[in-house]
Amino acid sequence: MVHPFFQKIRDTVRPNLEEQFKTRFAVILDGNENVDTWLDAIADQFLDSMADGVETLHRLVDTGFSEKEKDFLLKNGMTQEDIDNYPGGYHFWVLIRWIHKSLQDRGYDRDDNIFAFMKHQNVDKVRVVLMGQDPLRNSASPGFAFHLEQCPSTWKIISFLKNEINLVSNDESENCHVLQDTCDLGGWIEQNVLLLNSSLTYNSDEKNLENLGWKLITDFFMSYISSKAKLNKNHLVFLLAGNSAQNKWDLIDTHHLKMRLYHPVFYGYPDYLKNFNQDRDWATKLPFMNSNFFLYQINNNNGEENVLIDWVRIKEGSANLSNQRRNAMIRLFEEIVTFAKDQADDVWNDDGKVPWKGFQVRRSKLPNQYFYLERR
Repeated sequence: MVHPFFQKIRDTVRPNLEEQFKTRFAVILDGNENVDTWLDAIADQFLDSMADGVETLHRLVDTGFSEKEKDFLLKNGMTQEDIDNYPGGYHFWVLIRWIHKSLQDRGYDRDDNIFAFMKHQNVDKVRVVLMGQDPLRNSASPGFAFHLEQCPSTWKIISFLKNEINLVSNDESENCHVLQDTCDLGGWIEQNVLLLNSSLTYNSDEKNLENLGWKLITDFFMSYISSKAKLNKNHLVFLLAGNSAQNKWDLIDTHHLKMRLYHPVFYGYPDYLKNFNQDRDWATKLPFMNSNFFLYQINNNNGEENVLIDWVRIKEGSANLSNQRRNAMIRLFEEIVTFAKDQADDVWNDDGKVPWKGFQVRRSKLPNQYFYLERR
């Protein structure tokens, strides 16, 4: 059941909202069990992720707009008690109303499926976050990063995936080839891989005011997912693709694996490659392999099973991770861990790495020490 604040929005406020807003934010207004988990988190903790709470919002959303929106709510079934008791829900609502107005003011009329990711995933069951930048310029957003778009960035990601698959199997699987035509990452979504953009509408200019609003919202999502998982003693993976995603680095607790990566579009611009940094390179950092390596090491220590993401299972409804692929991964992980643990401390260089079969095995710092692989 949804939080009382948002239930009242649906019951009493919705009929008097403008049609464009109801279309743009239909996911919140329609809801389902998964959506309601996000709204519960928002209502309870939205202001907690901001250094100075309401003041952060007031610097962005002018007082006049806030007061006007408050009057609108009070005239349409809300009470002052609702607003006072649920400040997280109220200020989130004012913010998305303000974002909507900002989009209208600049003539943004795309039919983006904003917040669609909420419909498919319970916020408390996310295992991996892959964060991108913003939706494509020339097509309406499906509400996910990299998913269901004829997107060169997605194809580039899959090309890196194919290269990594060869580490554990010679079978690239038909799923990888099918994706070239569909850009359907539904198989990842089914496994609780959150595909989230930093901005939920096309970012034609970083100075557009709504981008600052989206930043507050996606900052909250990252902070909440990180802190709630740590509270529940769960370890997650955060893959941050591009500068806007990497700006959220400090919101993610070191309890989790977090990795800075180039946005895939980077590889299409030769000028960018002049300042190439291997520490951001997908082919070097092996994010798919290391996501599972991390989950295997950390969660195995907690006695959990079936923690691995089947990255080859790309399309929605495709076959689950085969025992052959799972066992091959586990054998590789066990071999690397055994090798790493057998190395004396003086073998590890200052960066915490040792060579292994043409790769480098690296170890993280304490207290959550784990090993990961790099190709250099």
